[in-house]
Amino acid sequence: EDQMAESLLDTFANIVKQTRSLVPSECRISVDEGVELLARTYCNAHELINPDGSDEDMGFGLFLEGCLFNHDCAPNCTWFLDNDANLVVRSIISVKQGDVLSLAYCDLYDPAKKRRPNLFRSFFFECSCGRCRVRGDEQQLCAWRCRQPQCLGLAVPLG
Repeated sequence: EDQMAESLLDTFANIVKQTRSLVPSECRISVDEGVELLARTYCNAHELINPDGSDEDMGFGLFLEGCLFNHDCAPNCTWFLDNDANLVVRSIISVKQGDVLSLAYCDLYDPAKKRRPNLFRSFFFECSCGRCRVRGDEQQLCAWRCRQPQCLGLAVPLG
């Protein structure tokens, strides 16, 4: 895990070193400042998914408002782009004033043992959210809830 994050930071350093000569000397920033800028941009970019449902990504977008949301593996918000390419965030559960709003930075169907290293590699933090601290969290996203309001049971597929 640490090696992959270090490798990404090394890549950012190489990009900064190679592009410094393209900028007038009075406008140049240090390699460390450039790496920090690239890492912040990389961590705050939203992956743009192709609306046709294919697996091909369209690229990345930077949205000021989108950078204000924390990560959680059980987020209370989701996001999408409207027809004018504006970022739209919607709550998916009831939130109260003062609640921290969160988005998922990863594939929520992955088990914690896969989500956590991916988050560290891509966003440079170790997730310690409630779902990552609970063993067996994967079953809840791969299960069906009983339709009876008083029943709290889950039907979990075998295999």
